[in-house]
Amino acid sequence: MPDSMNRVLRRVLDDDPNSPMLTFDKLGRTKRYPMGTYDKQILCGECDGGFSPWEKHATDVLFTQHAWSDLRYDRNGIPLSYRLVNAEYKPLKLFILSLLWKTSVSALPFCGGVALDQTTNDRIGAMLRSANPGTAADLAVRVCQFYRMDAALTFESRGEDISGLHHVVMYLPGYKLLVKVDDKRVSLDPVVLRPDGPVLVKLLNFQGSPERRSLEKMAAKM
Repeated sequence: MPDSMNRVLRRVLDDDPNSPMLTFDKLGRTKRYPMGTYDKQILCGECDGGFSPWEKHATDVLFTQHAWSDLRYDRNGIPLSYRLVNAEYKPLKLFILSLLWKTSVSALPFCGGVALDQTTNDRIGAMLRSANPGTAADLAVRVCQFYRMDAALTFESRGEDISGLHHVVMYLPGYKLLVKVDDKRVSLDPVVLRPDGPVLVKLLNFQGSPERRSLEKMAAKM
């Protein structure tokens, strides 16, 4: 999570802006990261600043100016998704791709669960340099939000196979970001970000989720 986003969220939550981010790793350990994580080996300050407009847009639409409508339910009354009213495809997807690229190329232990091949890293880097997020099918992105969340934690990024497709899973407080990183061509999920449609957020019940079960396993060991 970028330092700029971390500081904004701390102000929204009325916390000290320098308070650490509490993160849960794949081995069931919690770690504290002051002001998020930062790897000064992968980008110069000017290049890193180029991501700022995308980071600001994501901070606005997901947190500080979060506005939504069109909440949808399944036939059993379980919430499925909603529309982000003020979100835009291009800056939101570029923000998520910038997180993905930085996570993949960084040597920090925090990012150790993600290691894309050089061809994919170069492809994402070219998209970022040209500020071109591509089509919906190009590194398809889904934004998910947890509800009934009862733990103030986020989680480390990782690679994961979902329905036979390889994804990178990343987290922001309360959100789960999925990016499809293989070359298999499949029909797109309705909530995949699209340049020609509304920005939809998939809703996930934190209770019973893999993330919640991981916390339960950790608590059982204490």
